[in-house]
Amino acid sequence: MSESPHAITPTPLTPPPSDAPPAAASAARPGGWFGTAGTTRWLALGAGATLATVFLLSSRTPPGPLIATTPPTITTASQPAKPAEPADPILSPAALAAARLDAQNALAAVLVASDALAAQRASEWDAAAWTQAQSGLALGERAYREERYPAAIRHYAATRADLAQLAGRLPGLIAASAAEGQQALARGDAVAATRAFTRVLAASPAQPQATIGLARARHYDQVQALLAEGAGYERLNDPTKARTSYGAALALDPATPLATQGLARLDEDARAESYELAMSQGYAALADARFDAARVAFTKAGQLQPTAEDARRALATTALLASAAKFNAYLTGATRHEHTERWEDAVSALSAAMAIDPDVAALGARREYARGRAALARRLQASLQDPAQLREPASAAAAARLLEDARRTTPSGPKLRAQIQQLGGALKQARESPSEVQR
Repeated sequence: MSESPHAITPTPLTPPPSDAPPAAASAARPGGWFGTAGTTRWLALGAGATLATVFLLSSRTPPGPLIATTPPTITTASQPAKPAEPADPILSPAALAAARLDAQNALAAVLVASDALAAQRASEWDAAAWTQAQSGLALGERAYREERYPAAIRHYAATRADLAQLAGRLPGLIAASAAEGQQALARGDAVAATRAFTRVLAASPAQPQATIGLARARHYDQVQALLAEGAGYERLNDPTKARTSYGAALALDPATPLATQGLARLDEDARAESYELAMSQGYAALADARFDAARVAFTKAGQLQPTAEDARRALATTALLASAAKFNAYLTGATRHEHTERWEDAVSALSAAMAIDPDVAALGARREYARGRAALARRLQASLQDPAQLREPASAAAAARLLEDARRTTPSGPKLRAQIQQLGGALKQARESPSEVQR
């Protein structure tokens, strides 16, 4: 059969190598995939389809000459030219095998990084970056299938760099989502908070902020009801039930500030009531001159309200009044001892009073007088204890002088007068009964 001058020459259908990314990354992986039965079957089917197409095109000869027509011009938006893929060098069989192994190793590293990010749902955190990395992976796999191993290695390296960048940004994105959950909780949006914290925990199951936040979000409605209940009991002046409600809310959500604040208010109210009670008890004790009890009550009040001026002033007043009471008690005792001529006790009482207020000048003179009277009483008593010595001239002369001093002392008092009388009688008896020496 003679060839028609208008016969269409069939065009080869095998596409030239290209690095344009396929619609989806191939499921095939290098390292034993080529030469398998499945791959051979797909190649065989492709070759058969090509031959069938050539046969159909060559057998369809038009009945008459073809009229040449000019195809319509279609105007499309200009697309930026894609950088040309560098041509791979021609490799020896040994170098080609080595490049193939390097490509397999590079792919393994990429897959490890990709799987780790996929487990953290990186595609949900940065879809654009994840898509770019997966496209680079697909380009590398295509180059590998076409035995362009250097190109595959380049694509794998670029993909690994993209994945590393994404992995570096991921902690910040997770932290931002956790902060978003906290903000949602703060504004009372438990649904948004649950969504944000769940997303964080899907990528980082051990993230503590999200773990706590998710629990808070799940109990949010119940906690809010307990908080409202506690506030209601506060308004009804029922602190016991209010404390129970706030405590239950805090058990469900230890981080809720309103429960903590409610309990703090109740504690402050309880301290205020205890403070008022302690102050009242202190003033009552102070009015009864029970200074120790007043001091205990005012000290307790100061511990309950450390900044309260009333408690400090009350303690100072108590100390002053207690001191004055002691001073007066010592003076009263000294006066009593003076009247009963217990001069040693009078000296002790006056000394104690002067220890409280040493600036009272009259107390010094009074104490000196009491000391003199105490010394006189001791000397008179010593002379009366051994009347026989009064027979001695020297002892009798000393006793006579002591007796004169005693008689000049005023006020005399019953005890002094009795001692004067006793000593005078002893001296008279001693003169009437001279000693053996005088005889």
